[in-house]
Amino acid sequence: MIEGLRLGVDFGTSSTKVALKLPNRAPVPLPIGDDQTTPYMPSVVTFPASPAAGDVLVAEHAARAAEAGTTVRAVKRCLGCQGDPCDPSRCASLPWCDGSGLIRARADLRVKPEDVMRTIVLEAVRRAREAALQRFGVSLDQLEGVGMGCGACFDHHQRSLLMDVAREAFGEHVPISLIDEPIATAMAYGNLSGIPPGRVLICDYGGGTFDTALLDVEGSGPGRFTLLAADGVRWLGGDDIDLLVYERFLDAMSRQSTIPVTDHGDNLAPLERQSIRSLSTQAKESLSSEEVFDTALFSESYGIVSLDLSREDLEQMVRSERRFEGCTFVERSRYCMLGTVMVTEVFRQARDARLLDGD
Repeated sequence: MIEGLRLGVDFGTSSTKVALKLPNRAPVPLPIGDDQTTPYMPSVVTFPASPAAGDVLVAEHAARAAEAGTTVRAVKRCLGCQGDPCDPSRCASLPWCDGSGLIRARADLRVKPEDVMRTIVLEAVRRAREAALQRFGVSLDQLEGVGMGCGACFDHHQRSLLMDVAREAFGEHVPISLIDEPIATAMAYGNLSGIPPGRVLICDYGGGTFDTALLDVEGSGPGRFTLLAADGVRWLGGDDIDLLVYERFLDAMSRQSTIPVTDHGDNLAPLERQSIRSLSTQAKESLSSEEVFDTALFSESYGIVSLDLSREDLEQMVRSERRFEGCTFVERSRYCMLGTVMVTEVFRQARDARLLDGD
């Protein structure tokens, strides 16, 4: 063990990242992309169409081979599902979900979400080991400890699943700690130099969850902040915007054909649904910098269809669609932020009234 040598692992809904903390140095992201430069890898797994078609693919290889089998994305959202019937609206957003908490990898194969997570995390750690050795000459067998990120709204079972895969990746002898993602963000922000004193609300809108943290920044130097509260919302993230765009594209296909398309894309082949989901993500991402997304798709049932979306239309959809217990994306995010602030205020009032004092 090397004192001060630590690793941080962020298994995300869309991508997975690993950071290395060398003794007496600031943490640095490890280039775990398959180009050995990109500091992240996609949280994606593709199962081949048949057992004879090859091995399960992970990360970039899985994303590029989406048409070769069943591609599983955003599995973090299903982590810990224990067989209860899925919410139909959520199941529809995950074309590989069979509605019972299992992943439909092939017609003859069902797997648990935690098994897919395990594949992704172990691949990320394998790449991190290579990158740490090549870039810094450091063996991850000498780690002092590992920090594993998790959603603020994760329950005990979900946290246990993360701990299990971390122990498998690093061994029982390495101390593993789980850190709520908004808390980790707050710690990193609070320790930055040049941040003026004051109260800061941090919002993390990720691929699958929305997390918030409230902290007080005081003075200067390390440890100059106090974390006041943190909270999160499961099933509120970029993937939900992808689903909005996906449904918009299905509606466009219906309007250009005499064959109706349901919200679930029942008349489309599985690979066609995957292609449209991929285009939905591309549209969302491109509209961050472009005004219009415009492409065409060939479908065996629908022929060539035009799929386009403007930034103005996307913003209107996000502002108006009520998908979270009657709330829009913006409203549900705001309620989470207000909840974090209210927890802080309740704690302050209880402290001032000496309700927290011991006997």
